[in-house]
Amino acid sequence: MNNLKRASGLLFAALLASATVTGCSSAPVIELELGKLEILQGGKQVTAVTVKPGVEYVFRVSNVLGRDHNFWIGQKEDLAAQDYSRLTGVKLFTSGTQEIRYTFKAGDTLQFACTLASHYSPMHGDIIVEG
Repeated sequence: MNNLKRASGLLFAALLASATVTGCSSAPVIELELGKLEILQGGKQVTAVTVKPGVEYVFRVSNVLGRDHNFWIGQKEDLAAQDYSRLTGVKLFTSGTQEIRYTFKAGDTLQFACTLASHYSPMHGDIIVEG
């Protein structure tokens, strides 16, 4: 019986260690919500986010109203022109949450945006790289 308890304990410890390693992420998370025609953070419209160079960030983007949206990171000109070959992001989605990982470089001058027709103007913001 003691061997069975010891084996069960070891198995539990191994499973716990495995879950801790695979479920762990040190990347800072930027939570954003896509609303009617605005991008929200903490319930308030956001027009800029500040990041540090060389750090991988996770953008967790939720579509909260069930309307068509997308979410892209890139140069202002590429976002406005919808040049997706030069952008990183999420194609059209109507509901749920999508994640994007991005590492910024010193000197980057980027924006985030929904680029659907008539969405870009009210649904974009600057990414400020500091540090």
